[in-house]
Amino acid sequence: MLKGIKRSALGQDLKSFLVPWVLTMTFGMAVALWEFAREGDPQLTLSTSAVIGLALILGGFPIPLFAAWTLKRSYSATLLIRDDHQLVQHGIYSKVRHPLYTGTIMVLLGLPLLLSSLLGFAVMLLVIPLFLQRIKMEEGLLTEEFGDEYRRYVERTHKLIPFVY
Repeated sequence: MLKGIKRSALGQDLKSFLVPWVLTMTFGMAVALWEFAREGDPQLTLSTSAVIGLALILGGFPIPLFAAWTLKRSYSATLLIRDDHQLVQHGIYSKVRHPLYTGTIMVLLGLPLLLSSLLGFAVMLLVIPLFLQRIKMEEGLLTEEFGDEYRRYVERTHKLIPFVY
């Protein structure tokens, strides 16, 4: 174990999330860009899907930035618990347990919609089960570390969407 790291799920995270996520995201964007370029004269238009896509991107982009800033030292791109790890329950985390994923999903779904690529959008939908699997692993680590405190936090917050899910 690395110095200062109490628990890590890096191996499992790489296999079940990080590698599939990068591959799915890359393939989804390639499909969306291919469909966009396939048009005789590709240009962004104010179609309904493009407007929804732009709204998802603009609404989603700041969420992970703000969430990571709120986490400060507890933030990590991989699943791990540090020796001095804190359970953050304030700010955006007082309503949603995984806002980093919420914002990222919004952006990833918004990009193909902005390009009016329904096939790219369909491919990007595949990231949702990957994020849900990662959430399950992350919540397992957090429950191991924080026990009843984390269980109470789960009871009063939503997983991804405030007031919904």
